[in-house]
Amino acid sequence: MTEMVPHRVRTAAESAGFGPLVQRFRHPNARIFATITWAYFAMVASLLLVLLVSIVLALAGRGPQPQWPVVLISVLVGGTVAWLLAQLAIGNVTRRAIYLYPGGYVATGPSGRVIRTVAWQRLAGIDGMGSPLQMRVQVAGTRARTVFAFRHRGGWPRPIKFTEITGREQLGPLAYRLYIEDAGKPA
Repeated sequence: MTEMVPHRVRTAAESAGFGPLVQRFRHPNARIFATITWAYFAMVASLLLVLLVSIVLALAGRGPQPQWPVVLISVLVGGTVAWLLAQLAIGNVTRRAIYLYPGGYVATGPSGRVIRTVAWQRLAGIDGMGSPLQMRVQVAGTRARTVFAFRHRGGWPRPIKFTEITGREQLGPLAYRLYIEDAGKPA
């Protein structure tokens, strides 16, 4: 399993003393994050498209002459922002992940950068597990989903919240088992 672990993640886990990788999970909310990022991309790209159409019309003599410095800066900035948003949207699906270890977890963002390295002892609990009460959400026409949250002691860092399809949960139960084993608490 070591070959699928990026160097940054492996370094963070080794420096924290977490032990060998148990399992890597793509973030369960990755598609939602990617959809939101693609929506922002579409907004920026549509503005660029309108700008380019107005340039073509101006060059064809059917519109006012554009202010070229403003146009060039707008195209460069808009193109750069669109490119960055596309990279983040792709990264939300391919690089945003949670790596579970016997000693804790490592979470990565859409750039692949390690955003959290947390030992199981730093958790106050995992919402959605260890209690007869579980929060479930369901949007019309979709399957019910169980809501989980890794709550940290002292409230920092912020909880990692995610949902998994009810009856097909994997990340939440495995993280809870590792948390219980490391903390030595009864289930």
